[in-house]
Amino acid sequence: RQFEDFQNSNTQPPAIAHGTAVAPAIQSSLQEVFANFNGSQDVDAAYDGIVNSF
Repeated sequence: RQFEDFQNSNTQPPAIAHGTAVAPAIQSSLQEVFANFNGSQDVDAAYDGIVNSF
């Protein structure tokens, strides 16, 4: 039933990952934070970057 409801929906919930839940500047900042995290694996820096993005 849940999948059927989802398929029949006219709208989808906004998602940060797809850039539909935040302003473009925030989305850009978050993408940079996660790109840096992928290289450094620095959790504290990623946390600070996410918080500062908002």
